[in-house]
Amino acid sequence: MKRFWLGLTLFATFLVIAGVLLYGQARPDLGPSVSVTGGNTPATVSTSSTDITAALQPRAVTPVLSTPSSTPALLVVNTPTVATVTIQVTGGTPIAGGVNLLRIFPNGQQPVVLGVMHDDGLNADAVAGDGVYTLQVSFNESAAGQIQLQVSAAFQGMLKRVFSPLGSLMTWNRYSDSVISLIYPPGWNTSSQGKTLSLISPDRATIQASGDENDAPANFTVTLLSKPVPFDIQSFVASYNAGWFLNYPNVTSLILNGKVANVYSDTGDTANYAPVIAAFIVGDSSIALVTLNDPENDQTPTDTSVFSQVLASIAF
Repeated sequence: MKRFWLGLTLFATFLVIAGVLLYGQARPDLGPSVSVTGGNTPATVSTSSTDITAALQPRAVTPVLSTPSSTPALLVVNTPTVATVTIQVTGGTPIAGGVNLLRIFPNGQQPVVLGVMHDDGLNADAVAGDGVYTLQVSFNESAAGQIQLQVSAAFQGMLKRVFSPLGSLMTWNRYSDSVISLIYPPGWNTSSQGKTLSLISPDRATIQASGDENDAPANFTVTLLSKPVPFDIQSFVASYNAGWFLNYPNVTSLILNGKVANVYSDTGDTANYAPVIAAFIVGDSSIALVTLNDPENDQTPTDTSVFSQVLASIAF
């Protein structure tokens, strides 16, 4: 009996050793590929480390968002306005509903999501699927200043959202009295004397406070003049201030808020006429003379685009 059990033990040990040896020879190679039998034809499934690494690499092209732009680009205090904000997305298509328009606050306050932008050709979006995303937003600002806008977008396969550069939307003040109304930039001051309204920028006000006002005149003045009857604008300009403005090299005729205007300018001219720009706007019973005034030393020249915005807003 002892011989029987001894033989059985040796046989079992032999089987274990043989099985281990056979497993080591038959174990498949987990290197570059594994053969899998499917039907009568073996199929190869790639498991190379190179392919796995490539799959885990970041996107070859990083999506880019343009700076958000708004139409209109200018708001007025206490004036409800619908602005159409757009942004161009390149280098990828965001996930559906993944493009958010944010309002950014300079004091570190949490950004506010104004809405989800869309590229479906609806609700002011011009063309569906062109990569331009759009959102219409209602604003009614109680104070003049700058509104900062930013867009964040989510993309398939990216853990973090992509952000656009900051865009801005300005809110201007409104001046209004019994005769005239206009808008002017944040931080500017107004002063009225007789029939003349002066608009003064912060840097010009600083110079005025520290020296002679003649060295830093008001950036803009608006003076109401009597309108003669009968009236002809060319004859009126020729008679005003001894025909001074007829010497200006550039003359443009415009229609501003339904009223005829002649604009006289010497910007860029070596003659250095003063004021730099003068506009005669013809009203029903009076004429508004609007001037852009820069100091002789050009220490604080005024942006002519600001003058154009003010001029276009005048109503009387």
